[in-house]
Amino acid sequence: MNDSIVEVAAGAASGALSKTMMAPLDRLKLVVQLRSELSSKDAREAYKGPWRSLQKIFKEEGFLALWRGNTPTVLIQAGTSGMNFCFMDLFKKAAVDVFGEEQRFAQSFASAALGGATAITLFYPLGLMRTKLALDMGNDPREYPRGMRDVASKSVQSNGITSLFQGYGVALVSVTVYRMIHLGGYDYAKSELQRRQSFSSESHFKLLPLWQRVAVAQLVSVAATTFHYPFDSVRRRLMMQSDASKKRYANALDCTQQIFRNDGIRGFYQGLGTSYIRSVGAALLLLSYDFFKSILISQR
Repeated sequence: MNDSIVEVAAGAASGALSKTMMAPLDRLKLVVQLRSELSSKDAREAYKGPWRSLQKIFKEEGFLALWRGNTPTVLIQAGTSGMNFCFMDLFKKAAVDVFGEEQRFAQSFASAALGGATAITLFYPLGLMRTKLALDMGNDPREYPRGMRDVASKSVQSNGITSLFQGYGVALVSVTVYRMIHLGGYDYAKSELQRRQSFSSESHFKLLPLWQRVAVAQLVSVAATTFHYPFDSVRRRLMMQSDASKKRYANALDCTQQIFRNDGIRGFYQGLGTSYIRSVGAALLLLSYDFFKSILISQR
């Protein structure tokens, strides 16, 4: 089994596991973050805050509705995680020639940023579908009863194939920043810990104390979430108008200005508290990736 297959398999497995476990929090975050995009004032008030949103979803849609939109989420996360780790590994090998063997900081952060940019480009339409399904409230009637097929067909019919890439520009910046801090920060911190404790091989990650691995994974997850969240808020709002006949936002800049004008700085951080809780899932992604990778390496 070559290195690329190991990276893809370990990344995909860790992505699917972490996203499925954190799916309820993920949907709550999206509902709170994008409640201003709901059509009625009553609906916007009903979904004000994660606790009220949770109660309403339970009452009207049932427990399993917390996983609504999870199929495209798992496909996205498994695909993007696998590709992220694979591309990061490839870019990191190339970065050695560019930055030199000793420049581990530059290697880790540059390769993570480039890997994230490549992966988001490949999987962006699935992310758009997932966002719209998460905001498809209630049971009668649902706007997208057939799930991903309805989202794709309505978006393309309304505004053409380019509608599936609504908000791609700001997403590219958002995800690149997030992956650079999340994956790059973890890779660099882990390599430094290994170097200082004289572990020369990445397969020795499990020899690092558990608290060190958990602390590093959680720290970079919180940092990445904080820095990229305003970009993510703009991106999600642009996604929501992919099948709209009359667009609310002309572009990312217009969306940013409207959010600030209507809600102030707080508007960019709606749902951030839930995202901090969800950062446990982002840390789990990193830890489970190392776990699955060590198993695959041992089976060679």
